[in-house]
Amino acid sequence: MAESQEVRSPPNRQGNATETTTTQPPSPTKKRERPTDKKVDNTGPQQSQKQDEVLATEPPSKRARNETAPSQPQQPQQQQPPQQQQPPQQQPPQQQQPPQQQQQQPQRQEQEEEEEERPPSKASTSTDHHEDQRHAHLAEDEDLHPDRILHRSPATSTTTNRNNKITERGKLFFFYRPRVNTGGEAHDLDEVQRLYLLLKPIDVDDATSTTQTPASTAPYINRVIVVGRKKLPSVNSHERFWAYVDKTSDDIKQLDEMLGTGAPSDLGGRTESPCRPAGEGYYGIVDHHGHTHLAYILEEPTELGEVQQAFQIQKEACYVMSIKNPQSADPRGFNSLERKAQFPAPMLDAFNGRRWLPQCSPAYLNYEGCEMVLVGTSDDLVETFGEMGEALELEEAKDCAGIKTAADATRRLFEELKLPRALQKEMPTAPLTDGTFV
Repeated sequence: MAESQEVRSPPNRQGNATETTTTQPPSPTKKRERPTDKKVDNTGPQQSQKQDEVLATEPPSKRARNETAPSQPQQPQQQQPPQQQQPPQQQPPQQQQPPQQQQQQPQRQEQEEEEEERPPSKASTSTDHHEDQRHAHLAEDEDLHPDRILHRSPATSTTTNRNNKITERGKLFFFYRPRVNTGGEAHDLDEVQRLYLLLKPIDVDDATSTTQTPASTAPYINRVIVVGRKKLPSVNSHERFWAYVDKTSDDIKQLDEMLGTGAPSDLGGRTESPCRPAGEGYYGIVDHHGHTHLAYILEEPTELGEVQQAFQIQKEACYVMSIKNPQSADPRGFNSLERKAQFPAPMLDAFNGRRWLPQCSPAYLNYEGCEMVLVGTSDDLVETFGEMGEALELEEAKDCAGIKTAADATRRLFEELKLPRALQKEMPTAPLTDGTFV
């Protein structure tokens, strides 16, 4: 009965606003307490229905005042969203931590690559990785397959026999440089930075070989060729190795900087060790059955040692030499040189849109950046070239007629390359005379 009197009293006192404000606030407080108190939940639904009936009979002015009062218990609901938003505000910094770790991973990878490039570590460097990729692509190139190169049809061989000739003769020198920070020594192939082939022409019979570089005034150009895999391709398994012309000069003295200590390298300002001679011989560039061969006969050392075996240098050997078109697109992963050979227009037209030029003039080797592929062919020049092979052997015998001791061979090497005395003193010659690594 007490509850019914409290509900009927508001219509009789419409003018007294203070009584309505004093009697209504306890109800919202009781409503906030009832959800937590499970023992008083039985009376909650009845009171809510009676209050709805009373509000329906109230005038609009009184109803507006009563509707403002329930807004007070809604304040806790407005404070709840910030409490729910606090965990998401703390989560973004936790989610940003993995990207920071991902940014550190490339830095760690770069540090690991630099450590791999530092000798005497035997891990493969980035340069060796590129060489492996090039070697894989060359092995898949059908135009360079040994079966296509070595086994020609009889009709093709008959038509090209008229053009078989020796287009260039000269001296060939093998040099290698140890890796940086190996104490100036290399004990195996893993501690070698590069293998160089220095070609010094003596006689050129090909008329097209008179084409020289614009800066050249001498009849012949000396070239330094870098073999990518740091050794010559095997002639028994017909390996295919990528190579390129690194430097050319009409003055042999200008090559002293490349063979000497040189400038400090990019790896922490460390100084490179001077090159070591690994062999000396007589070479010939031969056009044979539609291909151009690079053939040589080794003069020094007379007995092959561990150095020559590591670089696969033999007594005699010949390789098919195919020149790469600098304007052709590279296969994916081939990683061609950024420095392209600047061939003149007539020499570029000889490619006729092909990627490789199987028969070429020695003049292509006069341009720095000239890329090529060497395919191991044979270790017997007479069997391969016939009379031309015999001619090369006779010329080689005349060239080394005055060499009787290892000291004579060393002295002749310094004289032919016109190396200064300072470089002669710092260049070890044991790989050439004894065939041992130093």
